[in-house]
Amino acid sequence: MFIPYGTTCYSDAPPYGTRLILLANVVIFALVNRGVLDVEMLWMDWENPSLFTMVSSTFLQVEYLHLASNLFYLWMLGRIVEGAIGTGPFLLLATCIMLGANSLEAAVLYGQEGGSFGASGLAFGMLAAAFLVAPRARIRSLFVFFYRAKRIEMPLVVFAILLILLEVSYGALDKFEVSSATLHLAGAGCGALFAFAGLKLGWIDAGGWDWFGLRDRAG
Repeated sequence: MFIPYGTTCYSDAPPYGTRLILLANVVIFALVNRGVLDVEMLWMDWENPSLFTMVSSTFLQVEYLHLASNLFYLWMLGRIVEGAIGTGPFLLLATCIMLGANSLEAAVLYGQEGGSFGASGLAFGMLAAAFLVAPRARIRSLFVFFYRAKRIEMPLVVFAILLILLEVSYGALDKFEVSSATLHLAGAGCGALFAFAGLKLGWIDAGGWDWFGLRDRAG
């Protein structure tokens, strides 16, 4: 398991958008654990999905480890993406990823029993987006294997490919039935799609440090 804790590529400007997303996760976690909010009101019920729960379910975490792991990834990847494209486009991209991935999930699973929640789909969406908008970023992380941990630094593109391949492997083991892995891959797919479209259409500007800008410089 990779636990990211630092990056060498992000803007010095305060990442207000990333902080806002993290704060929303923490506040909703606290309110749920104090009994102020009901989990069933916030999670996305496949039998009765709504626009509200497509957003609220992303910020719903019910266990401390679940919350902590998602916050780690969102903090690192959010800072990279927000630093590359700015706060406004970052929040727009995050909203598109949430709604896109959850709309796809609702369409495929509509009417079935069960539901989903958690920010890991958004985190994987940010991972794929970071791959496109900031390919020269580097990630410092702890690689935890059983009871041993080692600090390593690697290019973001390698980090992203490794995590996506792991999720593909997990999904293949489950025959790509509904699982955390397939939902993570849906988030990654939406992150890649919206980041690609944003760069091509011009509503995302990475200052020439995205794949397309680097290609043009090399050409």
